[in-house]
Amino acid sequence: MRKIILLAALIFGLSSALYAQNGKRVFKDLANVPNINLVYISEAAFDNGYSLSANKIPLRLENSQITGFEMAKAVFDGKEKKSILKMADKIISENDMELLSETRDDFDSKYTKIYYVPKSKEFANEIFIISSSNSFGATAIYITGKLWLKSFLSGSGVKDLSYLMEKYKFKTTDFNIIHL
Repeated sequence: MRKIILLAALIFGLSSALYAQNGKRVFKDLANVPNINLVYISEAAFDNGYSLSANKIPLRLENSQITGFEMAKAVFDGKEKKSILKMADKIISENDMELLSETRDDFDSKYTKIYYVPKSKEFANEIFIISSSNSFGATAIYITGKLWLKSFLSGSGVKDLSYLMEKYKFKTTDFNIIHL
């Protein structure tokens, strides 16, 4: 019985790791939904010198080796937003992601949640960000690679990091607050 459980866990772990690393587009199903903007950057693009502009993408990814980046954005609050949120739930559950941080703003019910698949104490294989509000639609970002959590969290917009700071031994000066 133990062997079957271990084998099932190994197969599940490998399938989610392969899903993240083989370049599959997680938001491909949203391509035909009107009023959703999509961005996809493949591993080949990153291998050939492409980098994310800090001016356009407010994420700190220093010392990370990015192998994939995908973003879906619904500008309007309606079926577009619902499509993104439904896809987000699917990605989180299929990849067995853990919640890394969450911020909520009572004004307009805005929230940002950051999920990850841990690789080690300092790195993650996948990071998934979902941000939504009542009147401004939703944005979802899916990043794969060897992602350095300390650098990423220093610009994640997280307001209460006390439990993360203790877990990862970060200092207060390591964090700058930004918002997606």
